[in-house]
Amino acid sequence: MTNTTQSGYKGSYLGNLLLCVVSAMLTLLIAEGVFRTGRAIKDYQKGRHMVRLAADTNIGYELKPGFNFKWVSVNRFGFRGKEPQERGDIDTRLVVIGDSIAFGPGLPVEDIFPYILEKNLNKAGAGKRYEVINAAVGGYDIWQYHSTYESKVRPLKPDIVLVSVCQNDFTAAGPYYTDMFGLVRGAFTDEVVKNRSKWLGWSKLYGFISLRMKGALTSADNKDGEDLAKKSAPSLADRWEEGKRAIESLVSRIKADGATPVFVIFPYKFQLAEHTSDSEPLLTRLLSSMGTPLIDMLDSFRKHGGKLYMEHDYIHPNPDGHSFTADIIAERVAEITTNRKL
Repeated sequence: MTNTTQSGYKGSYLGNLLLCVVSAMLTLLIAEGVFRTGRAIKDYQKGRHMVRLAADTNIGYELKPGFNFKWVSVNRFGFRGKEPQERGDIDTRLVVIGDSIAFGPGLPVEDIFPYILEKNLNKAGAGKRYEVINAAVGGYDIWQYHSTYESKVRPLKPDIVLVSVCQNDFTAAGPYYTDMFGLVRGAFTDEVVKNRSKWLGWSKLYGFISLRMKGALTSADNKDGEDLAKKSAPSLADRWEEGKRAIESLVSRIKADGATPVFVIFPYKFQLAEHTSDSEPLLTRLLSSMGTPLIDMLDSFRKHGGKLYMEHDYIHPNPDGHSFTADIIAERVAEITTNRKL
């Protein structure tokens, strides 16, 4: 075989290889585009267009006032649920600040603990009139809680501010932007998929597949799934100094306004099997030192052996979990209002 022939074969081979690589890249780019478009349409149909960018950049995004879609209605203040009553018509106003746990994704408003809490308080209130306003928004972090209190909750003059937290609230998720479909997105590094390649981190398709694979593992009732959930769940200890300052500032601001701050912390599902009495000891010690009530749901949820969580979910309560939570909080709130004569 002549050198000319060998060079021709080599050139043809490299040309075909290059064509295959370019074709594969184009195919993946087209798949990425189709996936992003389809996902945006699906998000829109699911009602995820219920949020908009907030004027306050510290809040980032907020619910759209007047939004109404299937199981979610938003009042004129941008909170889930009915319109607040006139301040003079109630004796005690409690406002819940929190994330998706208190917001109740996928659940009717009647099944989430802020709604049930108001019913419980009024039923046992001996004539006192209670109102519970749900200012929680899915995905919010502790810094957004602080900004929400300053700009939206303070004007409502609450008597009690119930701050609903879990450990992943100490992961800052901003900044935020709107995509080509007008949907709000968060420009943050996904802490759930720890092993995502830096070269593939931009891909929504890759992220979706990774999360689905993780979900399949963590939803399995086996040790490997539990271990993966533990490793992927954000920990407050990783960012305690920042979180501590945010909590101290929020508590001080609430107290300065004459209201009573109360925290409720929800444990991860896998924590139920751990030998600990606190969901987050750092938070427990800090709030204790500040004289701020903390309702830790760990022991209460532990007694039910994981039956109070949504299926294949290690953080969000199901309707029974919300009802149970409302009962626990109602007891503590009754004690606080009695002791402080609200």
